[in-house]
Amino acid sequence: MPKPLTIILPHKLTQADVRSRIESALAEARGHYPAYAGTLRETWSGNRMDFMLSAMGQAVTGRIDLLSDSVQVQIDLPVFLAMMADALRSRIENEGRKLLAGPK
Repeated sequence: MPKPLTIILPHKLTQADVRSRIESALAEARGHYPAYAGTLRETWSGNRMDFMLSAMGQAVTGRIDLLSDSVQVQIDLPVFLAMMADALRSRIENEGRKLLAGPK
């Protein structure tokens, strides 16, 4: 089993603001990609979001921890998708920086 893909995104927001931005981004993604919306499930427990989605016929699970100064994303990639870990990391880092940048 591959090691989880771990990404740490620094921020200067409150945890409530970070959660609100993540929830808004998920709602927006569901609107833009309705075909995939049914395959994404998330559950919040305090400042942790556990998620499961299906991508390219593969089940992907992971978690997002909202820390006081960063967001830690861990994604458990199946072997097939693990081959694309570098591309996924780059995309998540870029989108995460935009999401967490400055006031909205």
